[in-house]
Amino acid sequence: MRFKEVSKLALPILVLFLTSCRDQKELKDSQSNNTDFFGSNLFQLQGESLQFKISVGVIIQQLNENLEKNASDSIINQILEDIYFDDQVYRDRMMKTRELDLWGMVARNDYINQKKVLLLLKYNETWPLGIQNNEKANMAVWLTVKHSKDIEFNNQITKHLKKAYFEDSVISNTYYASLFDNVQSMLPKGLYYGTTPFLKSNNLKEPERKSINFRRDSIQLPELDFNQK
Repeated sequence: MRFKEVSKLALPILVLFLTSCRDQKELKDSQSNNTDFFGSNLFQLQGESLQFKISVGVIIQQLNENLEKNASDSIINQILEDIYFDDQVYRDRMMKTRELDLWGMVARNDYINQKKVLLLLKYNETWPLGIQNNEKANMAVWLTVKHSKDIEFNNQITKHLKKAYFEDSVISNTYYASLFDNVQSMLPKGLYYGTTPFLKSNNLKEPERKSINFRRDSIQLPELDFNQK
């Protein structure tokens, strides 16, 4: 799938992200005892972290062995669909039921998905995308990176993200910028392209605003109007 096809996903992805972030912010604001699930160390869950990670290791090893035998486009597409389902299943349920104890399952699935994405990048020549305009498969990696709070994963994904946009041209500028900002938000550098919907322009000095718009221009994104209310 080439750039012009993936670029069509930019608007639905952005709409999904804005809606998801708003709903998840409401959930986070409504609770005070689940903050561990939003830090970089997500998986120290009731003393089962080691056992859980061992189990994940077995899953990834088996998946790796299967991909060594067959890493066809259809197999990659199915794995991406599974990643999409696992990313959304408990989030969707929480949005409907407000069952806050499901954050643990969300965190576990996010961790597994990160491992799957890194494995797919090993077998894929470029950014893993679905086939035949499969929207869910195409959004799988985007969602995994967007929901990541894991600094180690984000650091690993950065080089692949840059290659997908600057060298392979398989993702759009909007897709790239939104994920790159998400990765940077976990680091001291903070905003790079200014794509976050929660941008606090009043906290940015004029040189910072100019730098953001300069970088946006470098990838053909329109300038941000920081004075717009």
